[in-house]
Amino acid sequence: MPDALKDGLLTGLIAEGHARALAAIEEPKMIVEAYKLILKESGSVRRAEELARKMRSQAGYKPKTVGFRPAHEVSEEIDDMRQRLEDSLGGQPETMVRLSRSRAETRVTLILKGNQEQTEDRLQKIVRGITVG
Repeated sequence: MPDALKDGLLTGLIAEGHARALAAIEEPKMIVEAYKLILKESGSVRRAEELARKMRSQAGYKPKTVGFRPAHEVSEEIDDMRQRLEDSLGGQPETMVRLSRSRAETRVTLILKGNQEQTEDRLQKIVRGITVG
């Protein structure tokens, strides 16, 4: 486990679940890259698991499964859609998009950081974009 990950665990920046998920990546440089992304996004343990699966897949590792399909799909297509949504909303750190797809549902979560005044324009843009037609 890279030192950055150990430090994050000791200082409380991440939980044990985050560290366990990221350690599954196996490649130290990729672990640190994923760790930085989780910190930037304030990502959940599930997000860390999703990211670990994606990075393991990109590195050519086979998925770690125990005879069943993963509950959430992780694909470049879904990640590209999430990134396009985030970019269309300005690509600012105050605006985050989470997109997950399982066998039962597709979930899109928009996070607009800031008070009501600061988020009003972004919220109006989203509403206009969805309701046009």
